[in-house]
Amino acid sequence: MSINSQHKKISNSNFDMNGRETAYVLISVVIGILVSFMFLITPWISVVLICAVISMIVLKKRPEIGLLAIIALVSSIVFEESLPPVSIGLGNLYVPDLILLLLLMLSLLNFLKKDNNIKFNVVEIFLILFILSIVISAVNAIKFNSVSINDGLGRFRILSYYLMYFTVIFLIRSNNQLKVFGRGIFILGIIVSMAMVLQAILGDSVKIMPGRVEAAYSSAGFDDATRILPPGQMLVHFLFVISGSVLAFSEELKNRKLFYLLLVVFGAGELLTYNRSFWVSAFVVFFGAFVLFRKSNKYGVILKVVVPILVAFLFFISISYFSPSQFLNGHLISIEKRFSSLFENNLFESDSLRYRTEENRAAIKVIKGNPVFGNGLGNKYRNVIDPLFEDRETYIHNGYLWILLNAGLVGAIPLIFFFMTFIWKIKKVAMKSPDSFVRSVKVGVGLATITALLINFVNPVTMMAKSIVVIAVAMGIVRVLDSTAFDPDAFQ
Repeated sequence: MSINSQHKKISNSNFDMNGRETAYVLISVVIGILVSFMFLITPWISVVLICAVISMIVLKKRPEIGLLAIIALVSSIVFEESLPPVSIGLGNLYVPDLILLLLLMLSLLNFLKKDNNIKFNVVEIFLILFILSIVISAVNAIKFNSVSINDGLGRFRILSYYLMYFTVIFLIRSNNQLKVFGRGIFILGIIVSMAMVLQAILGDSVKIMPGRVEAAYSSAGFDDATRILPPGQMLVHFLFVISGSVLAFSEELKNRKLFYLLLVVFGAGELLTYNRSFWVSAFVVFFGAFVLFRKSNKYGVILKVVVPILVAFLFFISISYFSPSQFLNGHLISIEKRFSSLFENNLFESDSLRYRTEENRAAIKVIKGNPVFGNGLGNKYRNVIDPLFEDRETYIHNGYLWILLNAGLVGAIPLIFFFMTFIWKIKKVAMKSPDSFVRSVKVGVGLATITALLINFVNPVTMMAKSIVVIAVAMGIVRVLDSTAFDPDAFQ
């Protein structure tokens, strides 16, 4: 069967509502309004009900729009906590949570269909085990460790974003959906990067976006540059790595100039985070891929990626040194200081590392007390005297210690194996893709996932909603590419 005929088959079975279904939805809306007013429920609840039904209609037809909405609200330039919460008695839900619930309902319906052709592999099994483990951890925290329901379920809500993986593999099932979804993700990444550049130009005195916007700091003190850490920093990082992989490993790339431009845009955002863990992890995975790749392609990688990056970097340095622009000079000097600090003799004596060492010691002490189940989701692992920093009683920079604290080995093992089996699948299956563009995207996601595992030692990206959404979606896209027939030309 040809790709086109397979695609036609997939597209025709994709969520098209007939007249009976449309009539059913409209009747449901009317009944919902009548029931709302019948029980004297406030008009606001009626509006919410109507919006929920309308959203269900839209998401059933175009689930990729809902997925993009979650990314935009959680992992771009919007702080999820700034959105209006919906109280459910036990705690609060936010708009992205409600969208995710609707998408999970649709995913379950698709999973139960007779013509469902997706069978769970070892990656999905480990993810299911992890979700079960955090349910146990939430019960452990609330019932046996005196954690409030709001705190325990709040942490569960954040980790539940790993379920985005399932929504992607069950709801993105056609060429058009994948094209809209993929391009939408890149557009969101461009918006985040450009907003970061604009914020850097304005400086930290005028804040136009959420997240940390502060003067860049190195061991020598504060610099004349602005460090920006928006919710979408992991989105920019993943797209930077994926764009580099596409340029390096795609043999017949039609829009190579576009991806060079994307690499520059995302590279600017990557630099403005001043996140050394991001920089080092990206360098490590690209260097490792270069070393392990076939010798016949190494010179091509150098010409396609390394040389353009060096030229762009030299161009940036030239402009900085020969231009009176204080903005460019300030950032160049600050980047140089930040990077060179990795090689200073007193690196391990810095305040930041000493503070994190204290965190790790306190966490390890608690983990030893309950290594199997941990102390429960949202539970404290140390006491902080200053009330302004109470969040530090539960927060820890090492993501691996964090999951061991909250869920013990029962939670940490399936989560780690979820990532490791996914990377193993990339190595074993993705490299066999006949199309070099598809292969390069899969490899890019694999490399970006490895960077997340490296970053997790000093920045808990596997425990934060803003990064979990990006990681889960990217991994889901790889699964879709493995299971869906499509035309590669549609995405270039």
